[in-house]
Parts: sequence; structure tokens; C-alpha cells
Amino acid sequence: MTRSSIPAGPNRELLDALRVTAVFYGAVVIERITGSRPPATDRVCKGRTDNGEAIDWFVRWTTAAAAPDFDHFLLGSRPHAAPQSRLTIEHTVRNRALVPSRFQLRSDYPFLVDTACPPWLAMLVNSSNGRKPLVEIIGDLRRMNVIHPEATPTQLLPDVRMLLARGVLELEEFPLPVVRQTD
Repeated sequence: MTRSSIPAGPNRELLDALRVTAVFYGAVVIERITGSRPPATDRVCKGRTDNGEAIDWFVRWTTAAAAPDFDHFLLGSRPHAAPQSRLTIEHTVRNRALVPSRFQLRSDYPFLVDTACPPWLAMLVNSSNGRKPLVEIIGDLRRMNVIHPEATPTQLLPDVRMLLARGVLELEEFPLPVVRQTD
């Protein structure tokens, strides 16, 4: 980290004297539970813009996703890939042919995402165009032998929830905040 990475301001000399190389900024949101739902906790890494709207969206999403009947809603929802999502596929040689071997999902808004994922999840993101319910997408992937035939849709939901919570997938019912460029 360069000196210019340390924020300018009245504490700059102190930070330099302490040999601080980075400053962490974070937000903690604590909200009283209303209604009958279990507590919810989650963590995300700030995206490329400093946007309080992203935190507000994340709190709304996390609260709604903790509702007891949310899985039913989610299976009927029609996800689509969020505009800032990217999927990188690495190919390696097997039996003298290039075959997909590593799938990396990335996004920088509303939160930073850079994670390897299993092939079925990459194909689910690719198949999510807002037209089909999630349960149908999962059924299609099962018929294509991408998902193990004994895996239930409910067993796959934690991974789908993670992609929705990080803004890789998006739902019309929970639109991501508008990207605002910072100078």
C-alpha cells in the first residue's frame, strides 16, 4: 500500500508515525428483530463505490431472507445476472482437449466478490435471465446432469442466497441500488 492510500487529514502524521499501511473502514448494523424470524448475520466486502444505499439494500435483503417462508418465495423467483457480474472460465487439457476446469465469479458492485464456484453454480448464473423461476432453472440443470439427481432445490439454496446477497444475481423484488460513481 502506498502512502497515498492512507487518508489525508488531521491524523495523517500520527498514522505515518505509527507506520500504518492501511486503514479499514467498516459498518456494523444492529437491528432489533420484529416479528417471528430467526436472527440473521452476514458479512460482505465493500464494493467499488462508497454507497450507503448498498448497506441499506443489504439490510433489507438479509431481513427478508431470514423470514421462515423465504425459501418458498426464492424458488418461485426469477433471478437474473446483475450487470456488474462476471464469470471467468479456465480451461485445461484433458484427453488432448481443452475442457472447462475452473469457474470464477466476480463482481465489484454492490459488494466485492471474487470466488471460485462449482460448475453447476456457474451454469445457474448463466441460465438466470429473469424469465424462468429458480425451481425450473434447477430442474433444467438436473436434467442436463449438471446437478446431482438427488440434490433437492432446498439443498442448493444456500449458494444461491449467497450470490443474491452479494449482488451477483438480482431479483426484481430486491433491485440492487443504482451504481453511483465516486470521484
